[in-house]
Amino acid sequence: MRIFLAFLAFCAFSAKAVGASDINTLYQIDQKTRSAWKEGQAYDRRSEAVSDARLRARLFEITAESLSWTATEFAQAATILQHSNGINAGQNEPPRSQDNHIFAYFLARRAYRLGHKDGAWLMTVCLDRWLQVSGIDRELGVWIDSRDGKARVVLKLPQISDAERFAAGLPFAVAESLVHE
Repeated sequence: MRIFLAFLAFCAFSAKAVGASDINTLYQIDQKTRSAWKEGQAYDRRSEAVSDARLRARLFEITAESLSWTATEFAQAATILQHSNGINAGQNEPPRSQDNHIFAYFLARRAYRLGHKDGAWLMTVCLDRWLQVSGIDRELGVWIDSRDGKARVVLKLPQISDAERFAAGLPFAVAESLVHE
């Protein structure tokens, strides 16, 4: 549980600039659980799985924010990844293949922030597919609000906090991911 809380504290500054120290922090959190296991100490496998999913999501976000691609390249990469298997893929689907949808979400967010015409749509599709494959209520995702003539990505249910979204199984702070939109 301490590892999980440490990771939540790390996520609190996820919107800030990233660097090698951020990667090292993720690594240290990851290794803390593995060290306990190697030393024969008891640890909570469920908490570890949740923490691992959040570590991967944060790593995807850092990676997407660190790349110096064009808006089109981000959109193309997001499109490829969001076509990952998962929906109706059958019983042999690798459990982490849906991580491609999370990585695609962060790539699509970069395309959107850089002004790509399909960036907002890709963000919504990538997160929606992840929610669907994960069996999580799709209403916890995002949609495009274009009532004022400008497409903006917004929460479907803004009254639900990121803490509640975490509790439902989302591996990153969706509302926080939209801060710069």
